[in-house]
Amino acid sequence: MIRGGLLVVVGASVALSAATMSSGDASRLGRSLIQVLPIALIPAAWMVVQLLPIPGISVPAPIGGPASLGEPVTGRMTVDSAATAMALGSYLVMLSIVLTSAMLTLQRRSAAWMLSLLTTVTAGMALASIVHDVGGMTFLGDPRGTLRTAFDTAAAIGSVTALASAAAAGARFEGGRGSRLNGLALFRRISGALLALLLCAVAVGYLQGGLLLVAAASGALTFGVVLAVRRTGRTGWVGALLVAAGLGVPGMLLAAQGGSGSGPLALRFAQASPENIAVARRILADTPLTGSGAGTFTGLQAAYRDGGDPGSATAPTAMTAVAVEFGIAAPWIVIVLALWAAAVLGRGALRRARDPAYAAAAAGCVVLLTFTAFRDASVTSPGVTMLAALALGLGLAQSQDGSIALGRGPGV
Repeated sequence: MIRGGLLVVVGASVALSAATMSSGDASRLGRSLIQVLPIALIPAAWMVVQLLPIPGISVPAPIGGPASLGEPVTGRMTVDSAATAMALGSYLVMLSIVLTSAMLTLQRRSAAWMLSLLTTVTAGMALASIVHDVGGMTFLGDPRGTLRTAFDTAAAIGSVTALASAAAAGARFEGGRGSRLNGLALFRRISGALLALLLCAVAVGYLQGGLLLVAAASGALTFGVVLAVRRTGRTGWVGALLVAAGLGVPGMLLAAQGGSGSGPLALRFAQASPENIAVARRILADTPLTGSGAGTFTGLQAAYRDGGDPGSATAPTAMTAVAVEFGIAAPWIVIVLALWAAAVLGRGALRRARDPAYAAAAAGCVVLLTFTAFRDASVTSPGVTMLAALALGLGLAQSQDGSIALGRGPGV
């Protein structure tokens, strides 16, 4: 019911935004969406396939039914059609939020407002984490719980949006006469961005560290490499190679973390209790190639858990849920799709005539969230999903403009 209401509200917002959009803005938005829409629809298409009645197909026991019965679920790829339908609705809501954000941030002023909002919200969540830990409080719950990990991931996102806010303010200071910031306004914006960055750095680097720090550093590095390459004016193949080299560093950092050193990749870096990881391993061992159906991990977790063990209501990591629900190969497919999305956004930033920080920040957030999906399940929480959707929509809206910056001078 809630998901349906959200879909109606977001759909109405999309319709209203589309009705008031100029033809030029619609053309820009269309050029941005056509590059990512096909890959964005792949998960939705697979969920629809999982829901369709297919004669002769079955999900084998024990994952396809109670182990005591030993009977498979037949006729569909999913073990729970209702859960998969709800997951499909949630995904469509998320895509609608991305589209709405893109429609609302096509103009420079609204894009700057959205970036400021994201920076303020994430810095506030970072401050809450700092107060929680330093003050010995408990309002964020279990350090490995859904709420706390969502605040940690939001702080990591904030490390990228704060850098983008500072870069965008610098670009406004160097910009044309009509939109140029004066010295005092620049000082206020840079100071605010640096304060937000400090809060996020403390929340991520000092309080957490580990893979979350690697994720935040990877997102910030992606953002910085895109802007650095753009300043060189090498927006062609040389620029692409430099960006690829920069993205290789996070991979080496991840390898240096080591994880558990064995077991499925989806669980190797999990920040969860040993009991929940053990249950997830058992589910993964029984998962068929086509998965158990989107949205079904929570139900399977309850069925596989030993009696008397309350455990956790969420997957140890988002990638674990992806592997179980969409198939063992799904995490690798997600990595490829995420890299594609980051490449599209990075290329858009390189080709922008001005204001590349928005698309570059979105590319950094995509890389960051891909890393955190191996740490915990916070990327699937409503708050982080909303932040990610708004940032991605902002990046898509600002990845195209009326002119191409090929061969242009340096400038941010």
